[in-house]
Amino acid sequence: MNPLTLSLSTASDLLRAREISALELTDFFLARIEQLNPTLNSFITVTGDQARDDARNADENFSREVD
Repeated sequence: MNPLTLSLSTASDLLRAREISALELTDFFLARIEQLNPTLNSFITVTGDQARDDARNADENFSREVD
């Protein structure tokens, strides 16, 4: 599965089914930003720690919904 090819709807379905975690998805895109931003210069500030914290919280919420 390549996260770059996922629609938002599909990504949401995968998250709810716990086939991918929000943290995994976040880490993928943070790595992509780190890889491409020196060339693209698209981001002024990347708050990776906050994004990871938010992803962990989302994963906990998904777990509570299913359990």
